[in-house]
Amino acid sequence: MGARSRLLGFAAAAMMIGVGPAAAQAWFDREACLVEHPRLDPVIYAPDRIEAITRGGAAITGATGRFWRVTAPNGAASHIWGTMHSNDPAITRLPETLTTVLKQATVIAVEQNPLNVTRAELRERTHPDRLYYRSGVTRWPGKIDPRVRDWIESRYRNRHLHPADIYRLRAPAVFEDLLWDTCNDFGGGALPLQDDRILMTGLDAGARIVGLEDPDQFYSHYSVHYRQSIAGLEIYGAALQPTAIKAQRAAQFHLYLTGQIGAMIVDKRTRLDAFFGTEKAESLLTKLNGWLIDERNAKMLETATPHLQRGGLVMAIGAFHLPGEKGLLQLLRRAGYRVERIRTAGEVADPLPPTVQRSIGP
Repeated sequence: MGARSRLLGFAAAAMMIGVGPAAAQAWFDREACLVEHPRLDPVIYAPDRIEAITRGGAAITGATGRFWRVTAPNGAASHIWGTMHSNDPAITRLPETLTTVLKQATVIAVEQNPLNVTRAELRERTHPDRLYYRSGVTRWPGKIDPRVRDWIESRYRNRHLHPADIYRLRAPAVFEDLLWDTCNDFGGGALPLQDDRILMTGLDAGARIVGLEDPDQFYSHYSVHYRQSIAGLEIYGAALQPTAIKAQRAAQFHLYLTGQIGAMIVDKRTRLDAFFGTEKAESLLTKLNGWLIDERNAKMLETATPHLQRGGLVMAIGAFHLPGEKGLLQLLRRAGYRVERIRTAGEVADPLPPTVQRSIGP
């Protein structure tokens, strides 16, 4: 997601004063974030839960696989890769099939291009007035689940943001920051996100980098659509829940590395249902996904089309943008492109069609 979230700490520094080491959110330490063995922990993931998320995930169109070849009607070939916005070495270690294609690409398209920023744009994107409400103004804390509010506050206190300034952060700025893996905090400034590793591999090989959307688009949209930004705060703030962090993180890594993107989506929804209740979780996701996923997918495809027609493009975008009837894979097929999965090392096979499943098992 957006370049502004990468710069939030830089801009926030002007508002910070020394508050001393914070003891809050001690459960979300470096040890809790380490994933030595990506897996579905049987203590948390009983067989019936595994069955439910894998079957549910496999039923989503195009939800198995991270890497795809896209062929335009004129025969021009490009590729699309579903990323995970994490700097954990298990995620940033790219498969050879992907690096080979990246080194041959002429254009690398990421969601938002962090390069080619003018001084004027840099000042605009990092100006405190874009991130903070004016002094004495707070809007979002009382509108979200108090548990989520407390976890968000704990995270920022550990980043040495003074309590008086935490709730002056604008809701879209906090939401955008929460979209990134919280455990990136422990490698910030040293370890690249997987998205950045892809970008650098392409740059090293001489590819041109383009953004699929305006860097200010996210912030501008959620500044106007306030209820959607609050829904985003609740959904992504709930991921700070201290219960079973390590097991849930290991599960998400396992599902991603094995290419089970649909199962990741179903697993996330299952956890939201358990936390908020099914009715509220459904309401929050309805508010959020319409623009964050569906509308942005259509816009990103529109931007990518000229490059797809020429070929040599690698699109590297969040994996959740790929599956589903309004996902990029289906949008590409409807636009006349041939979309074929490239199975990378460690990934599961394509699921059998439902009719075949019924004929060989329950």
